[in-house]
Amino acid sequence: MLLRVIAAITLFMVLAPTARAAQWWKGTTKHFVIYSEGSREDTEQLAVKMERLDQVLRIVTSTGNRDETDSPSAKLTVYQFGDSDDIEMLIGAPGSGVAGFFIPRAGASVAFVPLRMANATVGPGISNRDWADPNEILFHEYTHYFMFQHSPAAYPAWYSEGLAEVFGTLRLTPDGFDLGAPSKDRAYALRTFDPDLTVFFDPPKLLDVNMIYAGGWLLTSYLSFEPSRAGQLRDYLNRLNKGEKSIDAARAAFGDLKKLGKEVSAYRTGRIRGLVARFPGYVPPSVELQQLSEAESAAIPVQLRSRRGVTAKQAPGLAARARKVLEQFPDDETVLLMAGEAEIDAQNLDAGEAHATRALTLNPRSVLGELLLARSSMERGRKESAQFASAREHYLLANRIDPDNAEALAGYYNTYLFSNEAAPEGALIALERAFELAPFDDTIRLTLAYQLLTEKRGRETIAVLGPIINSPHQGKRRDKYRSIVAQIEAGQVEAAIPLLRPKMPDPNADDDSDEE
Repeated sequence: MLLRVIAAITLFMVLAPTARAAQWWKGTTKHFVIYSEGSREDTEQLAVKMERLDQVLRIVTSTGNRDETDSPSAKLTVYQFGDSDDIEMLIGAPGSGVAGFFIPRAGASVAFVPLRMANATVGPGISNRDWADPNEILFHEYTHYFMFQHSPAAYPAWYSEGLAEVFGTLRLTPDGFDLGAPSKDRAYALRTFDPDLTVFFDPPKLLDVNMIYAGGWLLTSYLSFEPSRAGQLRDYLNRLNKGEKSIDAARAAFGDLKKLGKEVSAYRTGRIRGLVARFPGYVPPSVELQQLSEAESAAIPVQLRSRRGVTAKQAPGLAARARKVLEQFPDDETVLLMAGEAEIDAQNLDAGEAHATRALTLNPRSVLGELLLARSSMERGRKESAQFASAREHYLLANRIDPDNAEALAGYYNTYLFSNEAAPEGALIALERAFELAPFDDTIRLTLAYQLLTEKRGRETIAVLGPIINSPHQGKRRDKYRSIVAQIEAGQVEAAIPLLRPKMPDPNADDDSDEE
């Protein structure tokens, strides 16, 4: 997967050796696929932990099993390997203290967590083991994914991060869970909490990030668990998504904001509320476990780097590594697909297509094989527009194998968009279905927003853009789309359409980001 990333994190060295002699394990549950270079027990424990987190989220948010799909592409893939230093190297930020990260991506959402914590010192008397909690990070990020998968809406930054903080500290017990504990990493920010809530409901252009997380947790926790405030948070969010200004929606839902601020401030120093649940006779989720073959295990270290994303400068080095593995295992489907992806990322399209085609002869129902051929044809379409028709065929073949693969659905629409052809109704339906399946994928979200705006559906366009313009993470990108929304609200739709039109990602660009 080719990823354009900001120059500041291009320190990641794709040639750094991380392969281990031990074979990897794979654990599969209803919603997750876990790849671990640890033991069978390590793999099973992580798989059960993630599946239980998903269960808790469904219970607490009353999501149940709605919007479920049997598509394998809907499962989150988690790679568990090395220590926290290896995770820092993977993200390209040595010494940052990052102990895990998550990339929401249509058909290929992925997370990376360490098998163990490094014992590096990150501050006076503080080690990585004390400072970073991989579970908390993974739980936090998965909550974001879950929110936008099952309840996509325009969430204010304080609530989006606050809810993720609430579930980030979830404690699983043998027969239930405890929810609501504060994060130890936010203790200092909580001590300086400002009870003036207008900074949340009518925020300045720059809102302190620590306050978004710490204050967001405090406000979300209070509004979620305080009985006298029952239903008010939902009312506020509903009003917000109907178009009311945040400050007006807050006053209507919560009443006197100064009174609320004093209550929240008192809550900070008092007894924190939460949710404790126990289930008699509870049976943990089942996990299907298998030890990968020698060939599959050899492919994983290259595969996980492709799934993390590589820059144009990094891609050739990773492709060289893939070739070495392919020399050892020339007839393994997993290795062929891994090598095909690496070669296509490196713009070696002939080699990538050859590997994908060979994999398809071994397994004609390989969705990834068809998607790789489609991606390669899309790249060729830059110079030869007829190649978009070839990509279209491969996306259709992938869709026949897996009707709910969001990448195939969105890609099918894009073959019309980037070839400047009028998209037929089937392509419009495919785009809408891709968005239903992967509302967390900003690329698909922006593409749908563009399509809606071409149909002069301005209000719906603004609603679709809501999560982006309310994001606390996206900086200039967020401001860009806020400006476009302002144009739409001012009735300047024709001027806004070209600004919103998606462009094909430039494989040679290393100065932009498509992940948080």
